[in-house]
Amino acid sequence: MKHVFALFSDAAAAEKAVEKLSEGGLDTSKARIHSKQTIEQSTGIRAMPTTNAASPMGGGAAGSAGGSAAGGTVSGGPGAVMTDDTIEGYLSNIGVDGDEYAFYVRGIKDGGHIVGIDVANDEEEKATAALVDAGGKVPHAE
Repeated sequence: MKHVFALFSDAAAAEKAVEKLSEGGLDTSKARIHSKQTIEQSTGIRAMPTTNAASPMGGGAAGSAGGSAAGGTVSGGPGAVMTDDTIEGYLSNIGVDGDEYAFYVRGIKDGGHIVGIDVANDEEEKATAALVDAGGKVPHAE
């Protein structure tokens, strides 16, 4: 089983990409769209509003959806703010590899949406091609 991901600028584009996967004969029951909102829902940690001002990205609550590599879970209490660590933990739990973190963290922080799908090993290229054809961006392909 392979995890295939691509970054899209908005929710509508991500939804169209899932349709493109289906049209390509892939099982979209294993496709998911990930965004700041899905991370908030999974972790209980709220995203900072997108502004041009510098945002505090230092310490604070961090974690991942359903737990971290160390086995801990995250519960966002009042005032808990999403950090790069929160996003990285979430991405790790959905199968994003370490080499791809920076690309997808930046995409999520910029308001992007990640389409992810689990496919058989022999369908990886087909899924990636469908996502890129739908306008998705993948690391190292630009």
